[in-house]
Amino acid sequence: MKASNKHLLRRLLIAPTVLLAGAAFSAEAAIVVDFDQSKPTSDIIVSYDPAGGTPSAYAWLYQPNYKRLLGESFAIPGEAGESYQLERITMKLKADAVTFTQKSAFTITIYEIAKVTSPPLSDVVVSTQHGTMQPTKTTAPAGYFTFNLDTPVLLEAGKVYSYVLEFDEEGSAQSLNLEYNGVSSSGKAWQSQNDGAWSSLGFTYVYYLEGTKMIPEAGTAPLVGSFLLLAGLIKGWRTARERMA
Repeated sequence: MKASNKHLLRRLLIAPTVLLAGAAFSAEAAIVVDFDQSKPTSDIIVSYDPAGGTPSAYAWLYQPNYKRLLGESFAIPGEAGESYQLERITMKLKADAVTFTQKSAFTITIYEIAKVTSPPLSDVVVSTQHGTMQPTKTTAPAGYFTFNLDTPVLLEAGKVYSYVLEFDEEGSAQSLNLEYNGVSSSGKAWQSQNDGAWSSLGFTYVYYLEGTKMIPEAGTAPLVGSFLLLAGLIKGWRTARERMA
């Protein structure tokens, strides 16, 4: 085996350890929020922002004695084996966005779920990241705003995921009116009130998931195939030896 292939094989063997280490640190990631953004036009993985219709809004909030978590499910398009790095989540505020009076800490959790009609949480936590926000004006400006993830999140084509928005602490005026416009077959909006059960909202939020399509390194696939074949042969040899014993 060439030296370069040995190094590549070693990288493949240690990759799971690196991924697990990355997952352990993902909770410390810091999300940066940008308000007054333009409508995304490039690096879009999947989105929902229909023209026309009758846009309305439903608030993400945590005010005295009332907490509301919001979730949005979505399916990743593409062929089997394709994947993307999610880097940004963009949503839209309505013109009547509620006044913000403090700097607010929040959490975004991304789950892998069974289907778009499933509640937006599961035992498969893909990423948990935190941040703080305060609109640059007393009233949150209407229009698009973006969560810039500190750590990119790997999403696989053909799978279904969800992201959940949660304010970490109660605040006297802490609410964002997020725009929705009809309902999509590829994603659903959900809510949980005061940490209760999740319920479907019957619509889909306006959103854009932006990032980078992953391109496998040249020569990686054949090497992985050879490695798996070798592992299968070893397993078969061990099974045969046990039967002969």
